[in-house]
Amino acid sequence: KLQQDFKCCGSNSSEDWHYSTYIMSEESGDRLVPDSCCKSQTPSCGRRDHPSNIYKVEGGCITKLEQYLADHLLIIAVVGIAVASLQIFGMIFTCCLHRELKWTFADRK
Repeated sequence: KLQQDFKCCGSNSSEDWHYSTYIMSEESGDRLVPDSCCKSQTPSCGRRDHPSNIYKVEGGCITKLEQYLADHLLIIAVVGIAVASLQIFGMIFTCCLHRELKWTFADRK
């Protein structure tokens, strides 16, 4: 799915797949790369390792993923800060509630 979404093949290049366990196994069906590397998804399209058929992105999926994270870093940071703020607010509210309940039950004795 990652290779299809980012239109890339392999960590650094499509050659990363050449000696992988999957490609070396019988399950691969003589594919050179997984079908997820193909520009147009057809059954067993990974048998043809040609630039017209395979995503040959310089830097591979790692570069694409790094760029995606860099492009969305502000959103990731804002969501992280919002979640942390909610947790801190929850802890403060819990402490206040505990303190109020402690005083309420202390007055009854």
